[in-house]
Amino acid sequence: MGMIDPTILKAFKELATEDPTEGDDDIERTWINFRLGYGDPTLVAPVKTRDKTRTGICGSRRAPFMDKLVEQIPKELCHFNKRLTGVEKLASGLMNLVFEDGTNSFANAVVGADGIRSSLRQLAFGGNSHLDYLSFTRTVCYRALVPMHIAVDAMGKELATTSEMYIGPGGHILTYPIDRGAMMNVVACTQQDSWDSEAWAIKNVPFERVQGTFSQWGPHVQNLLKAMKDQSVDLWSLWDSADKPLSTYCKDHLVLIGDAAHASLPHQGAGAGQAIEDALVLAEVLSSLDVKRPADLPAAFQAYDAMRRPRSQKVVRTSREVGDVYRLEGPDGDDLESIGIDLRTRLNWVWYEDQDLQVLRAKELCSMLLAQSREMERMKVATAKQPRWGWVY
Repeated sequence: MGMIDPTILKAFKELATEDPTEGDDDIERTWINFRLGYGDPTLVAPVKTRDKTRTGICGSRRAPFMDKLVEQIPKELCHFNKRLTGVEKLASGLMNLVFEDGTNSFANAVVGADGIRSSLRQLAFGGNSHLDYLSFTRTVCYRALVPMHIAVDAMGKELATTSEMYIGPGGHILTYPIDRGAMMNVVACTQQDSWDSEAWAIKNVPFERVQGTFSQWGPHVQNLLKAMKDQSVDLWSLWDSADKPLSTYCKDHLVLIGDAAHASLPHQGAGAGQAIEDALVLAEVLSSLDVKRPADLPAAFQAYDAMRRPRSQKVVRTSREVGDVYRLEGPDGDDLESIGIDLRTRLNWVWYEDQDLQVLRAKELCSMLLAQSREMERMKVATAKQPRWGWVY
């Protein structure tokens, strides 16, 4: 975030809640403690981050963070409550965006950051519905917020105030503190063969449904469920793009980022991070000195696509795969020692990517593509100027 704009990181830190557990040295911090969900809460893998900012698990609610981001943007540039219904390229080269309220907007380029149900993705790449690009993952999650004092009374301070993932047959349960430790966030995932509701989420599901799903799990999980009893519990369906990956994130002067390009399950906590990486690489490519005119945008978008698509789609695939690991259905089955080894290192390739190098390679590729494009333009002009000879008999 700080590489995009320091004010973004500043806004995040003002809201973020960190795991209170201290690390063993100056750079180590807890991300999540993986524990058994059945029997005793045996520690399977204490997963820690190791970086100079001691990140660990560090998160904020979406809405307050977005409010702070909006504060950084000039008001005349922000227009809310808009739904895109059409987009076309005009003879002038400008993109014409048509909105549901009858208004239009014109731009040299369109960046679709409109989420998993992206309108721009459907308009740019075709299809009858946003579901043409998504699959129901047979996974649903119960979500609730529990006041921390209730969570501590039910589970004890250690388990309530730290980030914990309980794994076991058929599902997993994630808990971690938010709102500067005032609340405990609960995300309890389980398998479900189908999703019949037209809505993506069902609000206020009966507590008995949640309780029945994890009724065979251990006493510590039962205590957690009791803490949820008097709270509002929602049921979310989880979808991703693993079965229907896009072959490109760009088309002419259109480009997709974030969930619009690569919708992922939340099991690795990496989806939002990938959107931030998208924004960084795209912004840096567009700010390159080689990108001088609207005609250069397709090459810039192609460089972004080539750099970001393989990595982001790997996150989509591995996020689905790790759900099997949490349910003890992965390659290691219920071998807890092997699972622990896997979980300790599984996310290193995500966390410790060299972002400066990723940006550098994208810029280099952009320069190469632009040089090729301009050479083709030069050859076309030269060919058009050549005299045409004919013979008269």
